Amino acid sequence: TDDKPIIITDGVVNVLPKLEVKMHILRNAVDFANKIGISRPKVSVLSATEEVLDSVPSSIEADLITKRAKKENINADVFGPLAFDNSISKKSASIKKIKSEVAGNADILLVPNVETGNALVKMMIYFMGACAAGVVLGGKTPVVITSRSDESEARLASIAAAVVALN
Repeated sequence: TDDKPIIITDGVVNVLPKLEVKMHILRNAVDFANKIGISRPKVSVLSATEEVLDSVPSSIEADLITKRAKKENINADVFGPLAFDNSISKKSASIKKIKSEVAGNADILLVPNVETGNALVKMMIYFMGACAAGVVLGGKTPVVITSRSDESEARLASIAAAVVALN
């Protein structure tokens, strides 16, 4: 993909968030995206599939989040379920004939659980050389969160992200 920032929720704090918690996480991520200059972020609600399947609970919840986001007029284009490839690759989304502004163009990846978020971030760091900023949002103040193995650039990026979130 290109060099744009991608916001990934939540790879540290919320292990298996319920629907209401995910809606709060979504709002916090959209607010942060606005603060970094993305006026109407494209949010992919991740699952293992782009179809709503009874056998894949995250796909059912992704569909519910998509519908609620529209109903609640969240200032974002929210679409799910989408698999990771369809979230970031326009080619993949085109091959699978997925019609959505979000497909292949996600700014925010709303993950179903902590394992998914944590693995995604670490894959981007270690396979792609990404610099990841970690910040917990939703409280009175943002909280900087880093890994013990983070490079100094990631630590500085995390502090910068927290400062941006404050304003």
